Amino acid sequence: MTPVGGIAVALISLWVVGVLVIVTTRRALLRATWREPYVDDPVVILESDDWGPGPPEHAESLRRLLHVLAGHRDGVGRPAVLTANMVLSVPDGPAIVAGGYRGYARRELDVAFPELFAAMREGRAAGTFFPQLHGREHLNPEALVRRARNGDVALRALLEIPNWSDWEGLDSPLQGHFVDGSELPTRPVAADQQRVMAAEGVRVFARAFGESPASAVAPCYLWNDDTEAAWAAAGVRYIQTAGYRCIGRDADGRYIQSPQWLHAGSVNRHGQRYLVRNVMYEPADGRGWEAAWCEVRRRLREAQPAVISTHRYNYTRAESQAQALRGLDELLNRIGRRYARVRFAASPEWGRWLESGELADALSHGTWPAPRPASRPRRIAGFLRRLWHRHQKLRWLVVATGLIVPGVLLVLLLDGLAALATRPAVVAVARTGELHG
Repeated sequence: MTPVGGIAVALISLWVVGVLVIVTTRRALLRATWREPYVDDPVVILESDDWGPGPPEHAESLRRLLHVLAGHRDGVGRPAVLTANMVLSVPDGPAIVAGGYRGYARRELDVAFPELFAAMREGRAAGTFFPQLHGREHLNPEALVRRARNGDVALRALLEIPNWSDWEGLDSPLQGHFVDGSELPTRPVAADQQRVMAAEGVRVFARAFGESPASAVAPCYLWNDDTEAAWAAAGVRYIQTAGYRCIGRDADGRYIQSPQWLHAGSVNRHGQRYLVRNVMYEPADGRGWEAAWCEVRRRLREAQPAVISTHRYNYTRAESQAQALRGLDELLNRIGRRYARVRFAASPEWGRWLESGELADALSHGTWPAPRPASRPRRIAGFLRRLWHRHQKLRWLVVATGLIVPGVLLVLLLDGLAALATRPAVVAVARTGELHG
């Protein structure tokens, strides 16, 4: 054998060993990642938590945000849509104080905040605002009252403010809904109480918006198995996540993750599907449109939807709202220019696609043309990219064994095959909001 032949045999042997090591040691990871959804069309979903009661100026902040969304259309003429995860009530501080901190009182979105609620209805009618469930409160009522009753001076001062609604100003552990954060470590709320809380949240949501929510996301990403059972009993089918679940906070305030990883599209024992956010656009926290644009391109190359997390406070705080709106406009502009076939969707619509392959418009109850599942070459290329981007130890092994070389060549080949297999883009509809089917 020639020296070149010997080197080739050694390399191939090393690569085979590397593949065998990866398959043997990471079998569960490989299987779970392969079972995730893979989509051919570029799908973009905007998930925004913490919409709910607020001062009157929040109504105009919301209208400005929805105006930006209305200026961007996807490949079938649909405007960009905000999946707005709703907080339905806030503490009635003066009433709690007047009661001597012996019980809880609340002010509800659809009753006590008419101007803001009107702006939400306008956005819903325009197809740019799609409400879903965050929680009846963004706090645990019993924990709040207990903390105030035990003499928390700062909390009592907040509750004494007339028309106070800024739960984001609360001590962080108090902002969990399904945990008692009156002290650390937090304590989970009993299962029967969680069932009542979830049912009440769905009931108030349905009263406000005329139908029950299909998806929910827990305040502060704090929830457990009992929460999922409670949501399931209340009719919630999809759970929005950041790719993990936190069941509480420890004595130092650190979040306790369990499980460490939730795979997109996976199903729990109640038949609920997990939806995973994978892009951050939080300019108030220094995560601007440039970083989000890089993440969007990466996610779409991985044949998964770009699910963008962007919280309310980016658009309602005076110091960040102008920058946030400009950045979102630029981000959506770049998406539209780069991806002519981009599809905008709300979270429960994506969940429906995972179940049935249908993209039902939950606002009008019509049906948009469904995004196409990824072809086999695009699926394999997306699978390899997901593994590379997510798992540092796997990257080290691929580089150390030289598998990076055939891996890159394989992905480039698959990209070419996927491009050849791509059918012509869908034709945009002639009128805004025209539905198919």
